[in-house]
Amino acid sequence: MSGGMRRWGDSLPDAKRKLYCTPCRTRDRLRIAPWIDKTKSTPTGDPLPDPPLYEWKKLIARYRS
Repeated sequence: MSGGMRRWGDSLPDAKRKLYCTPCRTRDRLRIAPWIDKTKSTPTGDPLPDPPLYEWKKLIARYRS
């Protein structure tokens, strides 16, 4: 890819390599990978809120260009 832009893969193992626990990183200075498990169970808890419309449009415009 040109421009030095790196893209994430679409698989869970790719995401797991990019994510880490921030409190653990601050406390222990270690990148602790999260436990990610793919299930067929229904989601629990409240859904995440939508971002503000201005921020959403700015993000969309950024990736379309």
